[in-house]
Amino acid sequence: MKIRARKNPSGRVSYQLDLGIVNGQRLRKSFQFKADAQAALVAARAQSLAFGLASLTPKPPEHPNLNKWLAKLKDTGKTIDDVFLWFFKTYKEQPPSPPAPKLIAEYHNELKRLNRTRQHTQECVTTVSSLFASVPKLENIQRSTVLPFVTKNGYSPRSQQKRLVIIKAFLEWCVANQYLTANPLSGSANRIRIAKVETKEILSLGVPEAKRLLQVASLPKHQALLGWVTLALFAGVRPQEIARSQRQSLHLEEGIFRVVAKAAKTSQTRVIELHPTAIAWLKHWEKAGGPNMAFLAKGHREKWDRLRQEAGLAENWVHDVLRHSFASMHYAAFQNASQLKALMGHSQNENTLFSHYRAVQTVGGTTLTKAMAEEFWNLLPQSLVKNRDGKR
Repeated sequence: MKIRARKNPSGRVSYQLDLGIVNGQRLRKSFQFKADAQAALVAARAQSLAFGLASLTPKPPEHPNLNKWLAKLKDTGKTIDDVFLWFFKTYKEQPPSPPAPKLIAEYHNELKRLNRTRQHTQECVTTVSSLFASVPKLENIQRSTVLPFVTKNGYSPRSQQKRLVIIKAFLEWCVANQYLTANPLSGSANRIRIAKVETKEILSLGVPEAKRLLQVASLPKHQALLGWVTLALFAGVRPQEIARSQRQSLHLEEGIFRVVAKAAKTSQTRVIELHPTAIAWLKHWEKAGGPNMAFLAKGHREKWDRLRQEAGLAENWVHDVLRHSFASMHYAAFQNASQLKALMGHSQNENTLFSHYRAVQTVGGTTLTKAMAEEFWNLLPQSLVKNRDGKR
């Protein structure tokens, strides 16, 4: 069982869940969003463990009038899940579900077995735990209780959609493990609709913005942040990965930065070969602060806000723009997607690089070109520029 990203002729990306060969046939399902495919994978995995692979195969109608009955049911606005839920409530006493901590622990272990990333697993556990804080029992989870939970506190449409997908996946897992007779969010009557998420254009820093940021970060009062800025801007390391990395991860003599499994978002170690420009700035940072200086300075957030403010970049700052800039400038200069995916910690078969990181326009509105990218990769510390130009 695995998920593949597929691009159709129009350029849109869909996610195909391959369930493998069952009864001589290959079973595949397609989804518009990767999160939905992951939710279906969790449910299929649990169902196959509980009832065997054959349970995944759609069964043909065993009664000639079944289709007629289903058509009549559809006219009432009900689904077959509603009928079964009514039947079990009316004629069969549903055994009490396990307590919330036990359910959350089991679901956490299931996500780990499926090799979900540490960040995704933590988001799922946190969201489900928060839901149980407002709805103590599993059998009390209904559309009426999930809707206010998803939309409370003014969450953005994207955050609402993410929370809803996590809850739906958890409920599907509960059904597959027979903790619920039916998913309370299934069926048209119980569907929760979230406002469409507007896709924002991917943007990169241009050369002028990158130059101002580096100049201000080179000032004595901001130099503690220079290593962090360099790793994000010229090596594409995720901010959280930099924060979790120890000083020993940087090997300037060998020109590499090692993101260990405990620090990596994907929980997989990767080695980043540093560009000479990155090495030059990291040596400049190390010379200014000493070989034992940490990547994350004390009071980092406040210092980072002041640095951007002084560089004139605080207003309308684009989230994760340093990593966007690395990906965009690297691809524009070297045109090597496979190498870039490895440096950024993406798997080779996913389209995250082009759907989320590679920009064709800068925050200043300029089209990103190869010449601009070459200028970006030649942004050296001022002392090296003087030496190179023979002025000192």
